[in-house]
Amino acid sequence: MSWERAVCIPACREWAQLPHAIASLARIAPANTLLVLVVNASVDATAETHLENQHVISWLKEFPHRQQADNRWLIAYPQLDIVLIDHATESFRLPTKTGVGLARDIGAQWICSLHQQGLVAQPWIWNTDADARFPKDYLDIPAHRGTCIVPYTHTGPTPQEAMPTSLEIYEYSLRYYSLGLHFARSPYAYPAIGSTIVIDVETYQKSHGFPNRMAGEDFYLLAKAAKVAPITYLKRSPILLMSRASDRVPFGTGKGMQDIADNNLEKALYHPQIFQHLRTWIETLNTVSDDVLCDRLETLAPGFPPLRKLSKLLRQKAKGERVYTRRHEWFDAFRTLKWVHYMRDSQWGTLPYEQALKEAHFISINELERSQWSKALQRQEEAVITTTGLARFPR
Repeated sequence: MSWERAVCIPACREWAQLPHAIASLARIAPANTLLVLVVNASVDATAETHLENQHVISWLKEFPHRQQADNRWLIAYPQLDIVLIDHATESFRLPTKTGVGLARDIGAQWICSLHQQGLVAQPWIWNTDADARFPKDYLDIPAHRGTCIVPYTHTGPTPQEAMPTSLEIYEYSLRYYSLGLHFARSPYAYPAIGSTIVIDVETYQKSHGFPNRMAGEDFYLLAKAAKVAPITYLKRSPILLMSRASDRVPFGTGKGMQDIADNNLEKALYHPQIFQHLRTWIETLNTVSDDVLCDRLETLAPGFPPLRKLSKLLRQKAKGERVYTRRHEWFDAFRTLKWVHYMRDSQWGTLPYEQALKEAHFISINELERSQWSKALQRQEEAVITTTGLARFPR
């Protein structure tokens, strides 16, 4: 049996959302689409988590199915084939302190293997989640290899409901950061949301896949993938991400919206001046010669600890474009975030989210009613972020 394309969803305690996500995918899936579903839990997960996962597995086995291995079944869901990989049953559970990163990698590596065997034709891995609902063009084949980001928007518990205010504010923070990085001309200016990542098999393997993390696995995969191939923000319909509070991971959308709700709908954002300063920093990275680079950067961010590693790197001779690309491999997405935090803590601080959004000159919402902010920020992100990563490294 073979398929044209394959999607990966990790699922842990997802009975409320997963059946709807599968039905949404089946409605838009072309013929011969495969869903690789990794139902998972760590050995130290709660009893409620294990019970809910078993409920999901039992429901899936109500459809015609065939066992392929001790913990793998091929399920004939209407208009969609599903490979169920069971890492939820006791003898197959994930090690302690692991979670969604390992589950995503298990599914993605399985798709890589199927493609290499000629059983999945398209060399793409569509990564998403149980809270996603899919537009008709979600599974269109990207035009360029590398990594692609699907546009997104959050909504309420159902597509017909507005998103809660806490989630709306959290979404502001996501778009504020990506638009700030774009303004600063960072090659890492893209949203990092696991539900939105489409990556080709070669780039995935060269990037060494999703890291084994309980959260933030999407950020770290993209940080690595950006150094391998361009990251393209696709111009197509957004996927819908359902509202859901969550305590399963230490940070992320569910935890973020819950924290905002618990804090009386208050949220601090990085001072906009940080991104103006970052633009100067990146311009310096792109233009100043090796022999004075560290001294120039030191004046911009005095005492920034990672500069010591850059100093060691620059002692090694480089020629041509390598003089500049190695600087952005050093000042990658992770160090960019550390730099933003360093400037927040040492110089600029934060502002309440409403003030930050209004004062940031890389965002245009000043003349809009508050009810229009979410759509305006979405349109701005989709309009300005195109191709980042390797394609933006200086040549």
